[in-house]
Amino acid sequence: MRPNLFWKLALTFLALLLGVLVAVDFFAERALRTDYERTGFNQLIAIARVAQARPPQLSQLPVLRPEDIASLRVWVEQMAVSGAHVTVITRDGLVLADSQPDPQASENHAGRPEIRDALAKGDGRSIRHSVTINRDLLYYAVRQNMPGGSLIVLRFALPLETVDEVLSSFRRSLWLASFVILLLAGAASLLISRSFSDRVDRLKEFSRRVAEGDFGPLPADSSGDALEALAASLNQTAARLDRTIRTLTEERNLSSAILASMLEGVAVVNASERLLFANQSFAEILELDVPPQSGRALVEVVRQTELIEAVRKVLAG
Repeated sequence: MRPNLFWKLALTFLALLLGVLVAVDFFAERALRTDYERTGFNQLIAIARVAQARPPQLSQLPVLRPEDIASLRVWVEQMAVSGAHVTVITRDGLVLADSQPDPQASENHAGRPEIRDALAKGDGRSIRHSVTINRDLLYYAVRQNMPGGSLIVLRFALPLETVDEVLSSFRRSLWLASFVILLLAGAASLLISRSFSDRVDRLKEFSRRVAEGDFGPLPADSSGDALEALAASLNQTAARLDRTIRTLTEERNLSSAILASMLEGVAVVNASERLLFANQSFAEILELDVPPQSGRALVEVVRQTELIEAVRKVLAG
């Protein structure tokens, strides 16, 4: 019993603790990633507002003059100083300028979710993998009206490598701290489980002693919990049993002494016609040397048919 109870308690505590640590790690990582993404989008929105306050100056679209191309490149370089990846896109998805090298190699961007939302609602955002630069990015795009009724989309992006690095460092620190907590709490749970199982074993041993007639009290502890109250209650029960058994024994001995001292022959017979008690006078009447042993059948002791019939009539009422 002890190993089973001990290991059940210990493994239950450890499983609960491990589950809590895994849940904390999961939700803390999600909260940190969500907070970083929200901060990243706020940064992109601030950059977009600055860009809209100082939009690129273009004379006509979609065909650009050499001076427009040079001016657009200068504008993109100025916006890229913020650390964001800047892209200028026409409403048809054509890339006019990009802060990354070789923008002509970029695919058509009309189908990108942030571009579609920006053209439809004024702004759009998404988190996805960039095929052009092969990196995971936060994207934020805004629609910008140009002279002549044309419009372009200004898109800004930040890489997610930073958050991945932060999360990786956070995860290592969290798991290290979790491992230390698991060791300390595991050791504490093992000690508590062993103490609890030892106390249960003492109660089990005490109940066995009481069943064998040993009513010695169980040593008290100072835990102040339910097990201490149970031990105190068992001590009181054992003390009452001891007093009751002593009283019954004294009364039985007194009754036996009284019956044994009587001159008349006395015998006690149960419903199964077995002798429970017989005094010396009863043995002398039956011409026996000693009183018959308790538990013997009446017909084995008494040979008088009339006496046996009389006892049977009395037993029958």
